[in-house]
Amino acid sequence: MATIWRSRFQHTPLESPERQIRLLSVLPSQDDNQAHYKLDTYILGGHRTPHFYAISYEWGPKKPLHEIIIDDKVFMIRTNLKDCLERFGSAYEGFYRPVWIDAICIDQDKVAERNAQVKMMGEIYSSAKLVLAWFGKQAPVNGTLTKTLSCLQQWQVSPEFKTLVNNSTRQNGSAPRLQRTSPPELLSLADPYGPMWSCLRNLCDQTYWSRLWIVQELVKAQKLLLLWGDEQIPWNVLSAA
Repeated sequence: MATIWRSRFQHTPLESPERQIRLLSVLPSQDDNQAHYKLDTYILGGHRTPHFYAISYEWGPKKPLHEIIIDDKVFMIRTNLKDCLERFGSAYEGFYRPVWIDAICIDQDKVAERNAQVKMMGEIYSSAKLVLAWFGKQAPVNGTLTKTLSCLQQWQVSPEFKTLVNNSTRQNGSAPRLQRTSPPELLSLADPYGPMWSCLRNLCDQTYWSRLWIVQELVKAQKLLLLWGDEQIPWNVLSAA
């Protein structure tokens, strides 16, 4: 099959970069074995703006770069984003909802637009129906995170968890919080909980958590799902630990 020459993708300038966003949608598969997408512009919060997902991830090393096709033109992305798009596409049947990704949806070459969009990021992540936190392709041994999810769900109804909750304090009439000073011996390190804590520690050690924008990306999310390799774990289950 002959190679198709395509020009480099150029963003169409936003008329109101302080109000508009671009959303990425996948297009049907082509015969060239490349990922094809389209980029559409909407007013954030506007009645015509579709429900969308937002991706939270690390940019990673600048090289190597990988080619995707947006509006029939070439756009280059870094390896971690390439892996993320492939994982997301395989899990969600080719993006049945559009997504917002800063490296693609913001024209990074235009300083004024970039600055305006950065100011909107909190609102963008809070408006997304789902935020997907991508931890990378290199996950633990396959099945570890799934087992950890199961153990966490079991732990939340265990006598151990109830003991921690009962020992917690109420502050200003709020719901009970687990005390940070809870005796270490209350946390079981035996099976099945030992491997669970080990996996959670590995997850917390990932460089993803050191990112500058993580607070507004995760705290403002309506719903949050962590993706690590081929596995996933909901934030509401993880946060209980």
